Amino acid sequence: VSLNQNAILNALGFGGNASAVGGNGGAGTGGSVAVTTSEGGRITLPAAPDAGNTFGAIRMLAAGLGGNSFDGGQGGDGTGGTAVVVVDGQGAAAGATSITMGRAQISADGVGGTGLGGNTNDDADGGTGTGGQRTIGVTDGGVLNATMPFSGAAGVGGNGAGAGTGGDGVGGFELLLAQDATLNITGELKLGTDAIGGAGGAGGDGQGGVLTFNVNNVALNFTADPNGLTGLVLDANGTGGLGDLSDGGAGIGGQINAQILNSAFAGGQLIVTAEAFGGSGNTDNRDGGDATGGLIILSTNPSTIDATDAVTLSSNATGGDGGTGGTALGGDVSATFADTDITIDAVTHTESVMTVTSEATGGLGMTVGDAASGEVNVAFTDSSLQTDELRLSTNAASTNTATGATGGTAEANATTLQVQGLSNVEVGTLE
Repeated sequence: VSLNQNAILNALGFGGNASAVGGNGGAGTGGSVAVTTSEGGRITLPAAPDAGNTFGAIRMLAAGLGGNSFDGGQGGDGTGGTAVVVVDGQGAAAGATSITMGRAQISADGVGGTGLGGNTNDDADGGTGTGGQRTIGVTDGGVLNATMPFSGAAGVGGNGAGAGTGGDGVGGFELLLAQDATLNITGELKLGTDAIGGAGGAGGDGQGGVLTFNVNNVALNFTADPNGLTGLVLDANGTGGLGDLSDGGAGIGGQINAQILNSAFAGGQLIVTAEAFGGSGNTDNRDGGDATGGLIILSTNPSTIDATDAVTLSSNATGGDGGTGGTALGGDVSATFADTDITIDAVTHTESVMTVTSEATGGLGMTVGDAASGEVNVAFTDSSLQTDELRLSTNAASTNTATGATGGTAEANATTLQVQGLSNVEVGTLE
């Protein structure tokens, strides 16, 4: 694999690897990449990557990768840069300005370096990985034809060694702003600020970032790829790292704000998650990582959503396993539909479903972790919903599954469904 990672555009920052005993890896900071067109310009990239591209995607990278430590020390921090895609049709006829591309990976991820032990020092820490920022803008009659199934601003902590701590992962920022435009997506359009803590003697924390999705007067058209995948995926999940000798890392969900105005969504699933997963700790006497779900706010007015199979909003939390299980706190989810018609058709599933959840599950252990869910609020005003199943849940569980274990406390929060005005909700099953 070449240094540029088979990217057609790249501004990668590689931190140097240490070579002296106890040496730290160098920091790596990504730069900026941008592909833009305006005023009737057209960009057409390959519908499929070249046969020699082992990554299976057109790549535009502004990632930062920390270097590895040597015989102790700490892996370098990795910080993502900036990645931009803009289609600005101002001053041209509608549809005249466009970007067309096949399966594409456009990212500003941050990846911490690995802490490597050796003959002198068994213990080494992983570096912090912090996502940068990816921005997608399609405006004023612009058209984006693409397949984009990769997150844009993830943060991944480096692994530690021995009793060293895994690096923290911190999600970055994702923004999609589209107005008076068309998005034709084959397969998935994924926006993600996920974070994963590194593994080590103690796990690193993973904290999801901030994601904003805002469309106004936009046609969102989805077509299944050869694997049958299709839809919009918005993720800001946080996952704590595994603690081999000590505690698991904490998982913290991020924040997602999605607004669909005067627009038509057609042909795919809609998946929005700000979930949290605590890392597992040493099962003898250490704690599983705590998990705290993020915040999801979705609002529509007025629009149509013709989805396939599923519309899912989830801010669940699952504590990590350990001698003592991690605590789980679900996040809050708010979905407000005004003057919006929603139809979910089963295509690859046997039944269609809308699911909105903030569930909490305490981590397993000889003392099970406590659990408390967040709030779920779903409101329909002058709107309609047609689906086989509507599932709303704020369940909480802290269940003893091992002989001699002690269960924790569980507290469920409020689930609210409001149907008002000239609304019509037709479901086969309501849970």
